Amino acid sequence: MEENIVNAILLWTGYKSKCFPIRDDQLIIDKYGLADGNKLLKEIKEYEEYFYKSKAYQNAKDLITMAEISKNDFLVKYPTANSLMCEALAWCYTFDCK
Repeated sequence: MEENIVNAILLWTGYKSKCFPIRDDQLIIDKYGLADGNKLLKEIKEYEEYFYKSKAYQNAKDLITMAEISKNDFLVKYPTANSLMCEALAWCYTFDCK
């Protein structure tokens, strides 16, 4: 399942395929089906909600630092989170909080 959630987050955010975060729920439903897609979306949004609790935007001197701080904050709760998943969420976070 970890591979599914990582791939789903990459697809949902548009990380490495789009110029800016897209967060498209329909892409997840189309790829994984309604039942599995909704389960993945629930998990994705829980991860995103926790990621956005970071206050990195208040203290970071630049976007690179903001991304690192926000990833570290996230890893406190999810220490085994996949690094690519963290990168995608940090990309969204820094885009939104710049």
